[in-house]
Amino acid sequence: MKVKLQDRSVYQYIDVPEETYRGLMGTKSLDRYFNAHIRGHSYHRIQ
Repeated sequence: MKVKLQDRSVYQYIDVPEETYRGLMGTKSLDRYFNAHIRGHSYHRIQ
């Protein structure tokens, strides 16, 4: 899953389940959902 932050940096998060991605797209609180469900996944910076 790719994530583009407000500072325009882009990160690739590894092995994020599709249902977690769908949850992120459907939440009203991106920060809270991201911290609870995605932050622990491995990642690397793309840009």
